[in-house]
Amino acid sequence: MTRTTMDRPGGITGGGFVPTAARCQMLEQRLEDGYRRIEQALVDGSDVRAWEQFWLELLAEYEEICHDLAAAA
Repeated sequence: MTRTTMDRPGGITGGGFVPTAARCQMLEQRLEDGYRRIEQALVDGSDVRAWEQFWLELLAEYEEICHDLAAAA
């Protein structure tokens, strides 16, 4: 079985096992930046499939961390 970045400790960001509000905020900023870059690349006619896949993995990590933070509150 191939391991993805989501299977590894720390996920894509490599931030360890403990979700924090700062990590959640950092992921949010990366998602916003990535979305802008993908949109611009689409306008420029670039192939963004790999970027979109990575963005979706980042989004999944962000959602998981936000869920964990909400459950811990």
